[in-house]
Amino acid sequence: MDRAEHRLLENAWFPVATVDDLDNGVVQGRILDTDLAVARADGYITVMQNDCPHRGMAMSRGRIVGGLLECPYHGWLFDARSGRCVRIPSLPDGTEPAHAFLKVYPAQVAYGLVWSSLSAPSRPWVPFPRLPEEIGARWHIAPGRPYEVACGIRQITENFRDRAHLPFVHHRTMGHTSKEVPRYRVERKG
Repeated sequence: MDRAEHRLLENAWFPVATVDDLDNGVVQGRILDTDLAVARADGYITVMQNDCPHRGMAMSRGRIVGGLLECPYHGWLFDARSGRCVRIPSLPDGTEPAHAFLKVYPAQVAYGLVWSSLSAPSRPWVPFPRLPEEIGARWHIAPGRPYEVACGIRQITENFRDRAHLPFVHHRTMGHTSKEVPRYRVERKG
């Protein structure tokens, strides 16, 4: 993937977990080979860097304790909203914790999924994917389990546009779909 494509995708929204996954605690998500820790703390859903700034342990192996994300290695506690380390259990009470932070990524919940972007929390370039209201009323969204495929983003994108394979490959999940594909109409905007 070239640098321009990578930069665009860093600033797009991707599903990183299902909302139901968070019932079991902290889970690992991933965008573009960047591992993430995804959690619900006191009703707030957060997406953070996965490696603890102290010793690099995977925060997705941690747990939520008192509304804070706990590192599974030394128990450092991080605020889910800011990513700031607020307590180091091996230090006496009242000790100011190290100036350690977990990077916090933007998070949105929609369609039973937790979505995130590697961009700065306030500005993903690509707008969040919204279904038109008339479709949302007719569709039943059922997020499946993620799985890895051995191909690049271009092949995946091409597959999404290839309607001719739907009645053959996806007949069990999509029901009856027409085998005939209407002519595509391509419009250039901008």
